[in-house]
Amino acid sequence: MGEQLYDNYGALYAVHNVRQRQHDLSEQYYFTCCCLACVHDWKPYVEMGYEETPMYKCGTCQSLVVCEKCDKCSKKLDRVAINTVLSKAKSAFDTELVKLFDDSCKTVRQKEEMVKKMTVYSALVNRLVFRPYKTLNDCQEALKHVYNMLGNCTPVARVSPK
Repeated sequence: MGEQLYDNYGALYAVHNVRQRQHDLSEQYYFTCCCLACVHDWKPYVEMGYEETPMYKCGTCQSLVVCEKCDKCSKKLDRVAINTVLSKAKSAFDTELVKLFDDSCKTVRQKEEMVKKMTVYSALVNRLVFRPYKTLNDCQEALKHVYNMLGNCTPVARVSPK
């Protein structure tokens, strides 16, 4: 009782604003959603910008860092270093994204390698900043796309005629 429930009711923060999500969930499922996106009124994807300043996580305790040091553990935050890491990682992710949509990623092995790279990117971003973060949404959507393609690529053993 009182624990967070992880499920997808179709009212996605990236697609609908909080007012619409709350209305739909209340009408169809009879509850008020208290997820982070609803509580903090995250912007839908189309309203996010790549240039927005992220909400940084403390490297030690993973708390929100508002100023130059963490209020919880007093660790100093190097925003320039974090932004450099995020920028380089985004460039690598963008390269994978281009491969995905220009069809240069054809084999199952190439797709599996892409999943590994995107998963590493996702983990890095999740370690450094809080959601919402537009490129992280892009990565999750790309991963869903690649997993969908992999789901349709089941190797079939060749059977020799007797």
